[in-house]
Amino acid sequence: MFRLLDRNLDENLFYVFTGEGGLHINKGNNLSGDVLVFDKQTLTPDLIDTHYLNIPPMINIEVDVEIDNSTFSDFDYIQRKTDNLLKFATQKVIWILTKTQKIIVAEPNKDWLMIDWQKDIEITNGITFNVPQYLKKEGVSIE
Repeated sequence: MFRLLDRNLDENLFYVFTGEGGLHINKGNNLSGDVLVFDKQTLTPDLIDTHYLNIPPMINIEVDVEIDNSTFSDFDYIQRKTDNLLKFATQKVIWILTKTQKIIVAEPNKDWLMIDWQKDIEITNGITFNVPQYLKKEGVSIE
């Protein structure tokens, strides 16, 4: 995912962060993201330091749910986190769910979409991805 975005997004306009980048939503509410895309006009260099970012990403991409979820379901977690991100002004949240081979796409003021991952999914500005096509190209077998 990072390579796709890195190759296709103008590096003069966007940052792409990976590796559980931290977001400070509000007091006592911090989240991390697998892949975060920021508009450089919003996230200026003076706002980047050693703390969690308090600027919403333009796009947040998550791969699977990997938390201790003994008190709530994976979908409850997805819903809570996505709602928090959208309220924080993130423009698009994408969940790639490998176990069910589904993609969830959520945008503000729109119905959330649950899509078979065999379909091309638009990230932004015509940049699309297709999980099984990518895995097949890399020689990874999926069932």
